[in-house]
Amino acid sequence: MNAVRTALVDLLTRLHEALDQSRRFAANAAHELRTPLTTLRAELELQAETPQPQDTALALERMLRTVTSLGVLVERLMVLAEGTQGELALSEPVSLSDLVEDVVRALPEGEQRRIDVDAGTRGIIPGDGHLLRQLVDNAVENALKFSNGGRVRVSLQQTGDAILLDVLDEGPGIAPEDSMRVFEPFYRTPSARAGKQGHGIGLSLVALVARAHRAHAEFLPSPRGAHLRLSFPRATGPGC
Repeated sequence: MNAVRTALVDLLTRLHEALDQSRRFAANAAHELRTPLTTLRAELELQAETPQPQDTALALERMLRTVTSLGVLVERLMVLAEGTQGELALSEPVSLSDLVEDVVRALPEGEQRRIDVDAGTRGIIPGDGHLLRQLVDNAVENALKFSNGGRVRVSLQQTGDAILLDVLDEGPGIAPEDSMRVFEPFYRTPSARAGKQGHGIGLSLVALVARAHRAHAEFLPSPRGAHLRLSFPRATGPGC
């Protein structure tokens, strides 16, 4: 038994060290990529504003989309790395309903039409507006990605001292054995690896930002699709 216990401790230690190394690598890579990507994006935007032949304009548009996508990935990696260094600062009252509205409004029109929003409360919580925007953006993006073209429902409600943010999709759902693992950094379910693009970062960022705001992220059982629930402690005081 002692030998088995020692082997398990050694295995867990090595797994923890490997995860730490992965996070450090991701953070370092993100920092190194951030400045050149910003410069490249600015140059592409400048070229796109200049009259170009149609084929050149289309190529510039594709490159700009790719660089923008890489920039989003870099920002997510940096947030993920920052969150592993300690608790994030919470400094302002933030309206979750306003963030949901902003995120949906920023989506392409076709994706906007697939989303139903039911905001029964403004959802005022103490927090970091930038990070909470990342949380909402990633939660909605994940639902859209795995909804197989179906609808996505986003709802906000207050129950007692909690603010509940629910995101439901019409995709294949999440197997019970994956319902917690999907929040691990870089983890992707077998179905995600088989058919969808992604890096296994979005939901881990959602869980990280939720924890920093003393909130809880979980996938609830659902007869159809996936049901992500985020439970936040609500702010108290005037206007809340």
